[in-house]
Amino acid sequence: MIEGNGSMVPDVFPVDDRIVVDVPDVVMAAPLPDEAVSPLKSIRAGKYRDKVRFVLDLEEGTNFDVTAIGSAIIITLQGGEAAVVEEIPSGIPAEAVAAVPEPERRQNKGKYLGKRISLDFQDADIVPIFRLLADISGYNIVVNPGVSGKITLKLINVPWDQALDLILRTFSLSKVEEGNIIRIVPTSVVAKELSEITRAKKARAEAGELVTRIFPINYAEINKLKDAIDTAKLLSSRGSITTDERGSTIIINDLEPNIEKASELIRDIDVEYMQARQVMIEAKIVEVNTDYTKDLGIQWGAGYSRARQGSTIQVGGISQIGGTGFSGNNFLVNMPAAAGSGTGGAIGFGYVNHSLNFALDLQLSALESTKKGKVLSNPRVMTMNNQEAKITQGRTIYLPVATADKTDFKAIDALLSLTVTPRIAPGGAIFMDLDITKDEPGLSVTEGGVDVIKNTVKTTVLVNNSDTIVIGGVFKSAAGVDNAAVPTLSKIPFLGRLFKKEKNVETKNEILIFITPTIVEFSSLK
Repeated sequence: MIEGNGSMVPDVFPVDDRIVVDVPDVVMAAPLPDEAVSPLKSIRAGKYRDKVRFVLDLEEGTNFDVTAIGSAIIITLQGGEAAVVEEIPSGIPAEAVAAVPEPERRQNKGKYLGKRISLDFQDADIVPIFRLLADISGYNIVVNPGVSGKITLKLINVPWDQALDLILRTFSLSKVEEGNIIRIVPTSVVAKELSEITRAKKARAEAGELVTRIFPINYAEINKLKDAIDTAKLLSSRGSITTDERGSTIIINDLEPNIEKASELIRDIDVEYMQARQVMIEAKIVEVNTDYTKDLGIQWGAGYSRARQGSTIQVGGISQIGGTGFSGNNFLVNMPAAAGSGTGGAIGFGYVNHSLNFALDLQLSALESTKKGKVLSNPRVMTMNNQEAKITQGRTIYLPVATADKTDFKAIDALLSLTVTPRIAPGGAIFMDLDITKDEPGLSVTEGGVDVIKNTVKTTVLVNNSDTIVIGGVFKSAAGVDNAAVPTLSKIPFLGRLFKKEKNVETKNEILIFITPTIVEFSSLK
């Protein structure tokens, strides 16, 4: 037995197949056993300064566990069978350290490959735990002076490197490995060190003499090329880049390695194939109008007059109806078609008896009109790849707007316009953002004013080179019937035709928009 003063803190060091236990300020109260039980080979003890050192020699491959129970430290060996081999009274309240070294490091597919250990601590300082992990792992561990704290943990049969990571995350610590040395430092210190290292590397990288080079630009837009170099962050903080649009050049002042990087980027972008391509965009706007009118009308009347005993009896149309036949009598039914000079036609029949007291007039009028019109608008414009182009044709209408003291004029545009931005895809197809309008003045709606008929399409399409695509169309159809008739009489079968007028009107309007983009290579313009 070993008697202590109740405040001793033992140190346990596993070394290969041995366990070394240093217990300070104790007095041995019992002799060591003469014989050892497997897997224990022997027990040795000796006085060393102000502590007693115990050395337990173990058979190869023996695992052990150290646990504190009350005022005793129990070391359990695990070879073939577990056995209690030593009991050391201790004044440590519920503190223990245990190590279970493996004979060989096993291949592990997980993140942690260290030797497996067991740790059981209660309110223990973390610095001695790092010393224990250094003895187990074989690494040299250096602990930053700013590292401190107490921990309570119990880990059973876990890799030592996993136990180390758990403690580091618990206290916001980081480890820095340099060969077989592990530095334990606060994470904030690591961040500061990395920042200082980065600044030092940057300072070393930016040290040197600045040089100036001028790059002539052939095909690319120099401002966009300058933005590309800035975005790529190829220049150092000491470097600068400027452009000269008159000479189409870019001027770079920086360290030679950075200038070489910028030069490679310029060579990759400023090439004829990628930049010197243009696109011809042709639009065809086809508008077809069809108007059909059929108008059929009739006029007829009859008159009968006879003088009797000094008075006249007359039957026929009255003058309020209007219109007279060849006999000079007014029509009873006066519903002619809109026929006139140059339009439609009319056929008249008449009869007057020999006594001149009876007359019959009949006049049929008819008008059938068909109007067909086709309007083709063909705007076309050529532009560079990725550059917007716009072409406009039309007129501006100024409408008077009266105010309290004067008359102003409001401008209204009636335009045919094509706005397009082409983007040539690597495979040769063409993306296009299109905005097409076809406006034209309509009929006057007020005195001094007009309406504007608008046709607009705005879309994005993908078309192969030189192909034609229909991007939109509008079809309008209107039909109307206008009838005029004498009530009741117009419904008499067959004879009802003499008392009514019919007019049929049909209108059709169709508009289609075609787009054809064509890539114009720079070589074809030479």
